[in-house]
Amino acid sequence: MDSRVDRIISMATLVCAIGAVAIAASNRKSNTAPPPLEKPASVFVADWEVVSNRGMFIGSPTAPIVVTEFTDYQCPFCREFQKTLMSMKRRFGDSIAISIVHFPLPMHREARAAAKIAQCAHAQSLGGHMTDFLFLHQDSIGRQSSSWFAIAAKVPDTTKFASCISDPASDSAVERGYQSAKRLGLSGTPTVMINGWRYGGVPTDSTLYADVEALLRGEEPHKGMRKRRVP
Repeated sequence: MDSRVDRIISMATLVCAIGAVAIAASNRKSNTAPPPLEKPASVFVADWEVVSNRGMFIGSPTAPIVVTEFTDYQCPFCREFQKTLMSMKRRFGDSIAISIVHFPLPMHREARAAAKIAQCAHAQSLGGHMTDFLFLHQDSIGRQSSSWFAIAAKVPDTTKFASCISDPASDSAVERGYQSAKRLGLSGTPTVMINGWRYGGVPTDSTLYADVEALLRGEEPHKGMRKRRVP
């Protein structure tokens, strides 16, 4: 990913954020310049394994590194960050696992339904595949039915998939992810966490690679950055 894409991704928490919409609306009314936004501090999430286990876990359960992403399937910056996740998986192989925690933002009307589609594909061990497919066909979210996504993505048991979509348990799985994100005070996507270290902004590829390598050496990432623990 080139520097231009890195710069675009670094704006994700400003664009795909609940608070950003309210600020923009307020500024349009008052015709005043927006106040400067302070970059959130990186924090260590004490119960990060509990949070990660509420997501769609992709990879070996014994992987030493877990990259957790709070995602919204209608967020264009999450679509870009998916490329980074796949690049990391190719680079580090079984050394990393990925947890995708559903965080459908209220501004995206079809994001929760898309999260259910991914969750029900995950019930057939295709969560990662459907995540790729949803981002590849992001413009079809809300325009095509859940069954269309299942058939187009080649989910093997479409009857089981349809039953999952109508099952309240799939709504509960999405809601658990959403509530985990809100408890951590999140407002934007993608938000990224690596073995409990939650980035204050969206990290670049080079930052992620360096931090994974540091963790594999038994060192802490984010050297020189202010950190605080959250429960």
